[in-house]
Amino acid sequence: MTTEDQKIAKDKVVEYLQRLPIYKWAAAFAGIDRTTLENWRKDDIEFSSRCETAKAEAIQKLGGRATPDFILKNVDPESFKDKKDVDVTSLGQPLTIVRPANGDKLK
Repeated sequence: MTTEDQKIAKDKVVEYLQRLPIYKWAAAFAGIDRTTLENWRKDDIEFSSRCETAKAEAIQKLGGRATPDFILKNVDPESFKDKKDVDVTSLGQPLTIVRPANGDKLK
């Protein structure tokens, strides 16, 4: 990829992030691999800053239209994704699971 092609792709990433702050989709929109985008962000501080600013702008715009759960799960999935697996260590003791009497799910 030429320097000019890289500049165009980076501009497309920033453009996309201003609308929807999800790196995976921004990379696809720009026609690059997600790993390439991650490397560019690590290697180019100015580009990384532009990306973060664009994400913040999009989050601010979406804030009134999207639920906080949606925003958090999609903007920072590592921290806010639904946990499906639970690691339980019982230290050699029997494990008792107690369910609420009213049928609610455990949280």
